[in-house]
Amino acid sequence: MIVSSTSCLSPAIKSCTREFRTSACSLALLWGLGCAQPSMAESLPAGGTVVSGNVAIGSTSPTNLTVTQSSRTGIVNWSSFSVGQGNQVQFNNGSGATLNRVTGNVPSSINGVVSATGSVYLVNPSGIVVGPTGVVKTGGSFVASTLDVRDADFRAGGSLTFSGNSNASVVNLGKIGASNGDVVLVARQVRNDGSLTARNGTAAMAAGSEVVLSDGSLGNGKVLVRRPAQNGEIRNSGAIRAAEVELRANGGNIYALAGNTGRAISATGFASKGGRIFLTAEGGSVNLTQKVVARRIQADAAPARAGVAARRSFTGGDVIVSADKVVVGGAITAKGRGGASMSARRGGCSRRSGCARVSKSSATMC
Repeated sequence: MIVSSTSCLSPAIKSCTREFRTSACSLALLWGLGCAQPSMAESLPAGGTVVSGNVAIGSTSPTNLTVTQSSRTGIVNWSSFSVGQGNQVQFNNGSGATLNRVTGNVPSSINGVVSATGSVYLVNPSGIVVGPTGVVKTGGSFVASTLDVRDADFRAGGSLTFSGNSNASVVNLGKIGASNGDVVLVARQVRNDGSLTARNGTAAMAAGSEVVLSDGSLGNGKVLVRRPAQNGEIRNSGAIRAAEVELRANGGNIYALAGNTGRAISATGFASKGGRIFLTAEGGSVNLTQKVVARRIQADAAPARAGVAARRSFTGGDVIVSADKVVVGGAITAKGRGGASMSARRGGCSRRSGCARVSKSSATMC
């Protein structure tokens, strides 16, 4: 099923779009000028101290740093964690997870490559920016947060609670991808102008002062904003591709705005799993002009034959938009095999055909 609105923009959306483009340009300029000297001086993470786990830190060259971990979890405190353009940090952590906490008052600027066989968590209350030349690629999950998490909770595994009063932001201008895990950005303000990819997991942006990451078994996604942050905000004009997508800024605002490239938010799940997009800002607003696509690969799709690639068939996905004020000026698509279409509406629709639900006190379709 295709659920869509027309592409016209209300004056409010046009104003937000102009504001967003101006702020994005200012942000890129700020980081290009204000952080040029620190990133050159600290082109690799420095001052690493192993807090927990069997972890070794070594350098194979002036431009490469390797973190080797044989334990299931590892925790390293760094005085700074930045990666200059042309430099690389490699985590050889198997299928484990490494928590990297920055204790110095230095923002993290990633303009080179961070790669890992497992999962990488980067916590920096002073802020995190993945620059235009920055690349993050993990076998497991990648989580970037200005809110802290307890060491004991990280070692125990399971749900993680990130909390704190940091006013710094997490910004992605580059490419972040997780091949078999999630990509999660957590801060008071979160921006994505680049690309987030988690084809077998969840891509999430969360604005708040207390955020819980779970396994998603309750069916309402993996991210819960338990306590909002003052002026909490999510701005996305980049591409997001994942099995499931969550943009959550309860008590704040979400701006999913179309850029010049026409990038989309896309959730492609497998059979009955994934294929859902959550845009929730309880107590705030959602302004949507980006294209949003949710679908699932059909479970009984025909297998590949010799010399012929398998033809994928899709059932409908789900798009849930919930806020005190919702303004939609873009296309919302929940496409199924039937190919029928209708306008987005309040309420639900069938699992097979897919649905788009727009809820709360004010919903405007232009």
